[in-house]
Amino acid sequence: MSIALDLVVPVNQQVPVDLTVPVNLTVPVDISTANTDLHEPFAGLQDVVAPYKKFLDGLPDSWGGLFCIPFKGWLCTP
Repeated sequence: MSIALDLVVPVNQQVPVDLTVPVNLTVPVDISTANTDLHEPFAGLQDVVAPYKKFLDGLPDSWGGLFCIPFKGWLCTP
């Protein structure tokens, strides 16, 4: 036995829907370039940057290191 049912249900209400999904995903990546075509350019880049790195590594890390250590004098006395 089948029943024919045809109903119209009026709905006059808005339902808020938030479609944003907050995602904070940290994926560690370790890609070895030793066996790729990128190895040679990266090794060459290290050679280009090495003199600058050596120079910057030798600089003091504070104003005190810049003025007080070499001069040991009048600017650094409390």
